[in-house]
Amino acid sequence: MIIEKLKIEDIEELIELYKKLAPFENSVVESIEIYKEMLKDEQYLILTAKDEGKVIGSVLGICCKSIATGG
Repeated sequence: MIIEKLKIEDIEELIELYKKLAPFENSVVESIEIYKEMLKDEQYLILTAKDEGKVIGSVLGICCKSIATGG
């Protein structure tokens, strides 16, 4: 298994996985545009898990301020 940063060319396959797990309404084009915006912001990170080249999972990390730790 390989864990790597989401590549734009993997978005369509990731969307198909999401659709198996929950209702998903965005088109591939919309999802790519959203991801391009996320790439501009260092606070966002999407990683994918791949097995034999197939996307089998993902995780979204967002760095955010916390009132518990002073920001």
